[in-house]
Parts: sequence; structure tokens; C-alpha cells
Amino acid sequence: MTKKHVMEDFFLDQDKTNNGVKMPLFGPDGTLTNEYLLVRSQWSNVVKRAKEESERLISTELMKGEIPPEVREEMVIDFMVSMIAGWSFKVEATPENIKKFLLNAPQEAARVEAKSIGNTLFFLKGGASS
Repeated sequence: MTKKHVMEDFFLDQDKTNNGVKMPLFGPDGTLTNEYLLVRSQWSNVVKRAKEESERLISTELMKGEIPPEVREEMVIDFMVSMIAGWSFKVEATPENIKKFLLNAPQEAARVEAKSIGNTLFFLKGGASS
């Protein structure tokens, strides 16, 4: 028999979407480390605002003509910074440090993006946090 749901069963866990969930990091040799990132959901208020700002910037740039590839890449990374709420590194998770990390660890940037848009991790109230 199928379980009957109430409306609230479908609500997002706003704390989880805004504060992020742990995403463990792997070392250069592929082994799991103790380091992690706190990745926000695409549904978090911070990420949604950053998306709106990115769309505004893209529109502005398109009015000037075609957007050069290096400018597009910069816009994408700037948007992705909003997906990281924190981390385990000793250095503070400032936008500048997060951007440096994403630019120099593209393999992790791809994982951040996939985790942020992966609804299952954020939608289920009892879902895993890693």
C-alpha cells in the first residue's frame, strides 16, 4: 500500500539548503581525506540570489556584444562561489579563497556543482549529509 503524504512532506529543509551539507574531499591520489566543503543547494537563498545576479550580468554583457570565453568562465566561477557555505581548511572560507580553490581544483568544482543541483541530498528531510 502506498503511503499517504501531507503537504509538508514536500517542503525543503531550509536550514540544510542554506547551511550546506558536507562533501568530503579526495586527495590527489584518490584517497578520502578528512577535509570537506559545505555545499549549499541550488534552492538556497544565497545561491538563488547569486543566480539572479549572474543572469543580470550576462544580460548586461550580451548588450555589449559576444561574451569572451574568459569572462564567461569568470562569471561561472563567481556564481559557483555561492554554492560553498564553508569548509574544514584552516584558511577562512572568504569568496576570494573559495574562488581560488575552485579555479585550482576543477575536479572538486565539478563535484560541488553536481552536489548543489542534486535534489535528493537536500529535499529529503532525513537525507544523508555527505
